[in-house]
Amino acid sequence: CTPRNSPTPAYVPSEKDIPTDPHELRKLRALFDMRSFVGDLNFLQQTTRPELSFNLKILSSRCESFGEAHINFAKHTMKWLKHSAAQPLVFRCGFRRDIQIFTDASHAGCVDTRRSISAVVIKYGGNTVLWGCHWQTIVSHSSTESELMALDKGATLGQYIKYLVGMVAGDYNPVIDVFIDNQSTIQIGSNPIQPKRNLHIHARYFYIRDLVMGGDYALHYCPTAIQVADLLCTYKGTLNFQNLYALLVGCACVQTDASGNLVWNKSLL
Repeated sequence: CTPRNSPTPAYVPSEKDIPTDPHELRKLRALFDMRSFVGDLNFLQQTTRPELSFNLKILSSRCESFGEAHINFAKHTMKWLKHSAAQPLVFRCGFRRDIQIFTDASHAGCVDTRRSISAVVIKYGGNTVLWGCHWQTIVSHSSTESELMALDKGATLGQYIKYLVGMVAGDYNPVIDVFIDNQSTIQIGSNPIQPKRNLHIHARYFYIRDLVMGGDYALHYCPTAIQVADLLCTYKGTLNFQNLYALLVGCACVQTDASGNLVWNKSLL
């Protein structure tokens, strides 16, 4: 096949692309084994391919009923795998062994259900050691609420990594830095006094506040342009993908420069 330089095409298929004629559906199922493809894609995403997370979420709910647009979407993913067959998930030493968490969400990312996708990337010593993206279980009323749900998931997984590191290398005491591209989410996650307009946000998603108040976590604003978790929940063009992909699969970490700005240290890429 002809290689592609990104895994996602410009058009993302939805429910309206599924034919209503049962005969046409049976014809498409015979033409393309979507269930097997999603199974193989899931294996790759779980092991060394975090950049396939968004594509997997789009196709995983369409294993039985899908249209030509879904098949083209799947084939575009194959073309990316052809292009990136030699690209490994890189692990290197050289940075201080800190845990860094990146969380993001695509508000109302599903055009059919208006549910959002939560995305989490966790780096340890600059190496990507855990990633995941999930359809949120409820429809969020705002982008801030969807980002807070993603932050809650990131905090939960961060505690898992912290305990795992503690069992292998001794107690982990440094503050864990969490990077988010939504200022309102940072305010909710760190400020115990909230205005009444936040009453619609479920109390379950304030778990992160206890971790921040206890000194275990610190929340930082990370612009979308350098937010690696963004790749797992949405697609914003080839240039954006290529800029973030190297940071996602390579050994890189966020540090503070002389001016106090957050920048990526790319010295080990």
